[in-house]
Amino acid sequence: CTVPKIRGSYRSRKLRSVLGEAERLADQGVQELILIAQDTTAYGRDLQDGTNLEKLLKNLVSVEGLRWIRILYSYPRADNFTDGLLELMAQEEKICPYLDLPLQHIDDEILKRMGRRSKGAEIRSLLQKIRTFLPQVSLRSSLIVGFPGEKEGQFKALLDFVEETQFDHLGAFKYSSEEGTPASRLPHPIVESVKEERLRALMEIQKKISLKKYQGMVGQRNVVLVEGPQRKRGVLRGRLQTQAPEIDGSVFLDGKAQPGDWVEARMTQALPYDLVAQIENVLS
Repeated sequence: CTVPKIRGSYRSRKLRSVLGEAERLADQGVQELILIAQDTTAYGRDLQDGTNLEKLLKNLVSVEGLRWIRILYSYPRADNFTDGLLELMAQEEKICPYLDLPLQHIDDEILKRMGRRSKGAEIRSLLQKIRTFLPQVSLRSSLIVGFPGEKEGQFKALLDFVEETQFDHLGAFKYSSEEGTPASRLPHPIVESVKEERLRALMEIQKKISLKKYQGMVGQRNVVLVEGPQRKRGVLRGRLQTQAPEIDGSVFLDGKAQPGDWVEARMTQALPYDLVAQIENVLS
């Protein structure tokens, strides 16, 4: 990955700077706030003044007008996911029960060659801890198939891990060599046809997992944020608290509402990556 080379060292904004921006956005009518960084859970570490993600969130939940606060891009480093952070997420309704953990792989040898600092056992332990504190958490991850030297057994371990973990949302990508990166100099590249087949096999498993999870939601009533029309289907499109914009699925809504409305909707049909629902109540 060329990102570490481009980004340089971690640099956290001062807490008051982030809080001030959040307050300005809320004053303008923004109701969903998304926290992004190269590693959101490492926020404040470089400031060395006690600032961290938990402290930031405690301030953000008090901002009037915000309804959802979403955390994206959290490196799977166990010591960043403190009991205090997870307890806060469990207690505060404004904080979306949603975490995006770019795991990349589960095999220790592959992770080491990728330059990742986590091992498979540590990843599993962290996921178990998160789900203990947040039983209803929606987990997203991204994985890479076809990394140089990835053996069939290592890929099979990745498939087994996806089956075991049951991610709510998953993005998977074929390894692509980037000039100037350490990985581009590794031996034993995987041929394109094998990478294609591995990606297909992985996403076929995730498609079934996603469909089963959504089927379990049919009949439920949930709050949905209406985003606008879904022209292909002739209905409205919105999102649940467990769906991030652009990268996750949507809720296709039958009924009347305006973009920006919050509605209560009954889930009526499950699709592999989306839901269909009937608007029952416009909340705002």
